[in-house]
Amino acid sequence: MQRAEGLIEGFALKNYTRRTGTRTYVGGYNTRTGEIAVASSGGRFPGMAYCAEGNVCLALGGDITKVRFTNAYTVRKTGEGIFVKPKPVCESCQVDYSSPFQFRKGARRKSPGPWGEGNF
Repeated sequence: MQRAEGLIEGFALKNYTRRTGTRTYVGGYNTRTGEIAVASSGGRFPGMAYCAEGNVCLALGGDITKVRFTNAYTVRKTGEGIFVKPKPVCESCQVDYSSPFQFRKGARRKSPGPWGEGNF
């Protein structure tokens, strides 16, 4: 999990553009194979777009029961520079991944959502 978490900041900053400025970035690992992946939200146009968690699952074989996720992050640009900052798990991911235990301990939840309020 730490390896995946450690890759997110560099990946997010490298892929940040004005067009991708609202994307979310997540890392994850496959509990069976040990493989890790980092992905952003988005997809192909026209076509399906996924949350970053969905894109991590696709990169790791597609079985959501075998994937654990890092915290979610977003990139913010201010007058002082460009920063990567944590972001709560969105309502869609709270539905798609019914167990908060698929996410790193301490991840924030976006409320209202199926998981309730606070951190887990």
